[in-house]
Order: sequence, then C-alpha cells, then structure tokens
Amino acid sequence: MKTLDIRVTQADDRATVVINGELDEAATEPLKDIDLDHLSRSGCQDLAIDLGGVEFIDSSGIGALVGLRNRAAREGLSIRIDQAPLHVRRTLTVAGLDGLLGLT
Repeated sequence: MKTLDIRVTQADDRATVVINGELDEAATEPLKDIDLDHLSRSGCQDLAIDLGGVEFIDSSGIGALVGLRNRAAREGLSIRIDQAPLHVRRTLTVAGLDGLLGLT
C-alpha cells in the first residue's frame, strides 16, 4: 500500500491540490480536511486537482473527489481535474463524472 500524499498550493486566484498514491477510503478524511473556505477567502477562484501521481482509485476515492467538488462549488470555486493517468480518466469517464469534475 502506497502512502497517500496530498499537497495544496495557491498562486494568486488558483489553488492546486496534488494527490499522490492510492485514492481510496484512506483519502476520504484528508480530502475533507482541505480548507476550501480559507482558499476562497484568500482570493482563490479556481481549484485544480492534479491526479498525475494517483496509482489507484476506487469508489471511495471517487466519492471523495465528488465531495471535494461539491464543497468547492458551495465556496464558489470552479474545479477541474488535471494530469489524470489513463486508468483514472477511464474510471471517471465510465462513472459519468468526467464533465462534473472538469476532467481535462
């Protein structure tokens, strides 16, 4: 099992969440802990989720991403998925979430 690593950076009006490791049940709480209210109050308008280092994703990980998207929308933040590996892209597309999550 690979250790989950989540980093959040902000530059001007854009924040990036970089996720490395396995996006599964263990990712649920760390993704909930991202302070979107703080990002919004500090001028952030766009939230990019970099999944380039995600080695595995399951239904819990998908649910955590949807939850992050919903919280971001409540804060007035637009969201998009960047750098998703092919296996993650396929999973999100088959689940019908590519549009909702802004998969690029």
